[in-house]
Amino acid sequence: MKITVEHANRDRQTGNVVNYTPVAEVKIPVEISAFGTTNDCLEYAYRWTNNIEGSWSIKKTSFTLKDGNSIANGDYNNEVTVLKHREDGLGQRSSMMGDRFIADGVSYDCSPFGFKKSV
Repeated sequence: MKITVEHANRDRQTGNVVNYTPVAEVKIPVEISAFGTTNDCLEYAYRWTNNIEGSWSIKKTSFTLKDGNSIANGDYNNEVTVLKHREDGLGQRSSMMGDRFIADGVSYDCSPFGFKKSV
């Protein structure tokens, strides 16, 4: 199973969602997709499109610091394909409430508590 992650683009005046940008495709491991629930798959995609220990969208296993030392990119996951790169070369933001996740043709909204089918 693959999940497409779309980040919401909001109107700066109203805060309303005006459209979505596909930013990632996440390949769900077979042990989750075959034996878990759809929610388990959505949670996996959510985790791996968040910047917790580095950058999920900068496809490097480590970063070189100014002092020459390296630090691991804990958010690197080879099963995440970045669909949209930023023009400035920085990483994408984390997924958050209001973003959309598409699994098997069904859209789910990232909600305050989990995921809900889009209407």
